Amino acid sequence: MNERKNAILLFSKPPLPGLVKTRLSRLKDGIFSPEVAAHLYHCLFFDVVEICCDALSDLESVQEAALAQKDIALEDTAQAELVSGSLVDTYDIFISTTPIENVAVMQKCFDDSGIWPRKLTIIHDEGSNFDEHYNDSFRQVFDLGYETILSMGGDMPSLPKSVIIEGFE
Repeated sequence: MNERKNAILLFSKPPLPGLVKTRLSRLKDGIFSPEVAAHLYHCLFFDVVEICCDALSDLESVQEAALAQKDIALEDTAQAELVSGSLVDTYDIFISTTPIENVAVMQKCFDDSGIWPRKLTIIHDEGSNFDEHYNDSFRQVFDLGYETILSMGGDMPSLPKSVIIEGFE
């Protein structure tokens, strides 16, 4: 079976006070304490990750049903072997953060939250500006053999999972 690797690449800082949503906090011109702002971001970010997990699960379910339907329709053994050589899409989620020390902090946030429905790979990006950080993350994922990458920030909880599904379709 041929595999086409697809990834979602989320960009995020760990949801820590003073590190995220500072414009909403009293550290800038906001009304929230840094702790409340960080908790808000934690909720937003984890909602996005859950939406991504749900969308990828839906994509995999549709693909599994289509492959099962092909298997049912084939009666000849030779034809069944051809189907087993079909292109199968796989999907993974990467979370990119910086600096490298934040990888362990981010991993602990997810570990402390419980069990996730799929593996989440946390990487760190490097660079001297936004473009270099962004490009470094993409390069790392492409170097792992992924052909398609959908990218987004971590604070878009109103993102419908249908947009993610359409992005991969």
